[in-house]
Amino acid sequence: MLLLDEPTNGVDPISRREFWELLYSLAADRILIIVSTAYMDEAERCARVYLLDSGLLLASGEPRAVLKETGASNFEEIFIRKGALNK
Repeated sequence: MLLLDEPTNGVDPISRREFWELLYSLAADRILIIVSTAYMDEAERCARVYLLDSGLLLASGEPRAVLKETGASNFEEIFIRKGALNK
């Protein structure tokens, strides 16, 4: 198991892409990877997501399923819609 807390924060785009390619390689070797990130484009690359706002669960599941269930076009839209409701 690999637990990463915002591993690409402040990292340039090329290095971010290379880092995710490495994570995909590890996942292909059946290594469990848990990543916390504020970058929603990175969250959309994951097999499962748990979208949290101030500790409240906004949505969870496979990224495409979450988008379909919420009717959102991206994760930012989910935060804008649901996060605003919780404020």
